[in-house]
Amino acid sequence: METVKNENKDETNIKLSEGDRLGDYEVVKMISAGEFGAIYEVRHTNSLPFALKVEARNGAEKYLKMDATVLQSLEKLQSPHFCRFYFCARTTHLNIIVMSLCGRNLNQLRQECKHQKFTIYTAMNVAKQTLDSIQILHSIGFIHRDIKPGNFCISLENPRLIKLLDFGMSRKYLDKNSKLMNPRWYSTFKGTIRYAALATHNGRENSRKDDLESWLYVMVEMMVGTLPWYTMNDIAHIAQSKQHSRTHIIREFFSGCPKEFIHILVYIDSLGYYDCPDYAIIRGLITHALRKTRRSSNKLYDWEKVNVSIPIVSNSSSPSLEIKIVLFVLFSVVQSQFGMGMGPGMGMGMMRPGMGMGPGMNRFGGGPMMRPGMGGGFGRPMMGPGMGWGRK
Repeated sequence: METVKNENKDETNIKLSEGDRLGDYEVVKMISAGEFGAIYEVRHTNSLPFALKVEARNGAEKYLKMDATVLQSLEKLQSPHFCRFYFCARTTHLNIIVMSLCGRNLNQLRQECKHQKFTIYTAMNVAKQTLDSIQILHSIGFIHRDIKPGNFCISLENPRLIKLLDFGMSRKYLDKNSKLMNPRWYSTFKGTIRYAALATHNGRENSRKDDLESWLYVMVEMMVGTLPWYTMNDIAHIAQSKQHSRTHIIREFFSGCPKEFIHILVYIDSLGYYDCPDYAIIRGLITHALRKTRRSSNKLYDWEKVNVSIPIVSNSSSPSLEIKIVLFVLFSVVQSQFGMGMGPGMGMGMMRPGMGMGPGMNRFGGGPMMRPGMGGGFGRPMMGPGMGWGRK
């Protein structure tokens, strides 16, 4: 493990290398890394693989708090379109999330296909599943704000199942009374420029319709293989190209896509901030397009045809006692390796001897720990209602 000091003295990045051991746990590989954190695959002997997300506690940007909050809320639904959330932690230097591991993302899968694009059959099934996951996220009061191919991954247990992940940029759009919050007069740019909605370019508050607009750009790229603004770097030019795609080059923009997607774009653009999208309309258009695809006895998805290597793990809907023990050991190892700040606001807010993971977080059993209304994730050593993450 290496600790690197940046020019910004307030920011510390923790780097783990392949083969680094944390007790009985070994870092298999880095899955991805950004300016403010990283995701690793870790493995324990004779256990399932996990995804370990880390970010520096004193970094300039923090995303894992929101990620943990959304994952915890989704855990109650037990939807197959989201990763299992096992626990989150705060050490002296790190914020940590341990969650189930996913397979490859849509961008990786597309690039392995012929002409680097999906067939219409695969694309329409991808469209239905990804739309379902976005609708579920919206149903619990959150918008994603970073819909992109890299945030949709296939399941390790079932390569035909797609999961939505990475909720660090998400935002709650409903207040505590489940009422739609009024938009801020200005919102800073959040998300990925290539897939950002026009509202994001214009500094407007994002809403459910903007997640759908980003989703549409993703689907066009999956079917066409690129986007008109793919090679552009200037953010203003990208916004202009997105606008032109609705008028001057709309036929070219949707070349290679079912014509139903023109209707989907028109519908999404007709929505406003306060409107609740009718997901059934979009789903119906996708279904209509799917019915028109050439019938074939081969119903494999494109990535199944190219024999993408996907490790198979248990498909158990309820974590076993072994996993419970593994997670507790992982917690203990992280605690001993990195040190747990147990002063006010620095504790884990998670595990104590004799305590289970609790309802609202997973189904490991035991007494309540992190529940809705108790804050989201990293809190004080003895978490009580409203104590949440605690202070830095």
